[in-house]
Amino acid sequence: MIIFTKNFLFFLYFIFILNLLWLTPIQFIQDIYIYWFSIVGLVHFMLQKNKKLISSVFFNYTFIFFGLAILSIITSHLFLNQSFFSGIIGIKNFLIIISGFYFLKLYYLGRINLAKVFKWLLYFSWFYFAYLFFISIFNINYTFVSLLSGNIIEVNNGKAAKDLIIFSSLIYFSKFISKNNFKYLGYALLMYAACHFSDVQRGFLLIFGFLMAYGLFKFGNSKISSKMLFVFPLFILGVLGSILGGFDFGVINDKFAQVFLIFQNTQKISDSSISVRLAEISFAWNHFLDSPIVGKGLLRASELQALFKNDYFYYGDIGIVSVLFAFGIVGIGIYFMQGYSFFKQRKKIISKDWISVTLYLYLLYTIISTIQKGDNIFTPLSFVFMLCLLKIRNFNREDRIL
Repeated sequence: MIIFTKNFLFFLYFIFILNLLWLTPIQFIQDIYIYWFSIVGLVHFMLQKNKKLISSVFFNYTFIFFGLAILSIITSHLFLNQSFFSGIIGIKNFLIIISGFYFLKLYYLGRINLAKVFKWLLYFSWFYFAYLFFISIFNINYTFVSLLSGNIIEVNNGKAAKDLIIFSSLIYFSKFISKNNFKYLGYALLMYAACHFSDVQRGFLLIFGFLMAYGLFKFGNSKISSKMLFVFPLFILGVLGSILGGFDFGVINDKFAQVFLIFQNTQKISDSSISVRLAEISFAWNHFLDSPIVGKGLLRASELQALFKNDYFYYGDIGIVSVLFAFGIVGIGIYFMQGYSFFKQRKKIISKDWISVTLYLYLLYTIISTIQKGDNIFTPLSFVFMLCLLKIRNFNREDRIL
């Protein structure tokens, strides 16, 4: 019973760090859960004699982002006149990294069965898949009101959290690689299609296609030709994005053609999302030039509009350029450090260990998607936690459950 409880608590923590309840009326449950285990994790961390017992990676990143939080509070006040209280609210995602310590300790001590947790996660993901399908088919929208800022956001399927879908797709894909069973590939592609129920997401399409090609190339059966490694995943993803997303190839082609216009003639761009992002990039770049070393800090969401008045700006829209705006060259340095920490693990992965392959591919996804959304810098919890999980798993090879 105790083992089940710990596995279940770990399962809840895992789906919450994948932002399951983001922008939902019950997001406060997710927030409270993570805040509570931030306190629990801090207590365990303070009582732990050897602070690097679990992983030196966790120790290092905890203090790196704590330092970045202090830097952000100071710079946002100096350059943008943000209050210290709002500055603390703005960096809350850095402070919750400590919440992972308790669960990493449990896993290190062999009290968490990752295979069982991932099995529960897959079952749960199909319910979430059905939920996304339902709100897409019936075009259901709802209003999210932030408890901290009071901001009101209209939410539809396009804004629903997709990290759980991506992670579950990678579990199935990793099982396909390790077990050579094509049913898992089918499950992976079907699960992944939920990202495109309401619209074709260019970023998801390209990144996931690359992950499949890379995964097959690095971990797949050597008998599969290199040509198939790259052509097959992209072809299948294109078909699913077209059929399940309700779009024809003409629409998909036009979406990518709009992107290429960035390098040709921006005046011909008719895609509003691209136009908005170009304006945001110009805006953020000018602020970066004002403070290139340390940036201008993270702003509390409720103060963005008040501070910038008519200039629309959202950190997640322009990814790595937002990192430059907020943390300057220091932020880019941390991003490259994350990449180095991740790639150090690549030679330790065993292709038959589908859990390690899943963690590795998801970490690669976060590294790439940070260029687009900035997640590993602005919300680093999932990256740090999964990197430590992978490192512990690679260290305790004899304890792997295949």
